[in-house]
Amino acid sequence: MIRIRFIISALIVGLLSATTAYAKSNVITLKHKNTTQLAVQQSILYALNYRKWNIDSNNDNVITASLKLKKIDSKLTITYDQNHVQIDDKTTKIAYSTDPLVFGQEDHVTYYPWGWINNLVADIKRVYPKMAYKYKDAPNQILLSDSEQIKLEQLTELHREGLLDDAAFAAKKAELIGLAVQ
Repeated sequence: MIRIRFIISALIVGLLSATTAYAKSNVITLKHKNTTQLAVQQSILYALNYRKWNIDSNNDNVITASLKLKKIDSKLTITYDQNHVQIDDKTTKIAYSTDPLVFGQEDHVTYYPWGWINNLVADIKRVYPKMAYKYKDAPNQILLSDSEQIKLEQLTELHREGLLDDAAFAAKKAELIGLAVQ
């Protein structure tokens, strides 16, 4: 009888852990007459900062962010363009095994934080019209990755110190941002 209870409890634990393994991707469609990619990017960054996410990188229409709370470790990869935002989530929750053979052993199970993602989606949608209006004249602005931004700052510093003349600075800057030198 004890053996049957043990087998049933092991099956229940197995079924419960199988239901926690869930991954989801959210796609948001943004429509506004003043749509710009910069407005979408700024809406995402605002929402992440507002919800206390750590922004790990912001490169080439991809933002990665992470959040660690209690026993949950969440990582987001957010890709975006002028009209769409896609949020891919990889979250693990630390759980302790109830298996008598390895009782108390730490285990990482996939977890989907519905509330966290839904709050981000709502915040992006809420703030997007304001950002679209704020950046309506910015479609020609060039978005640089973090590494490109650092290189541009270094070039500017060299130019300020007099180590690069105006022509060399303009050529290097144009090369960095991908524009043709005239």
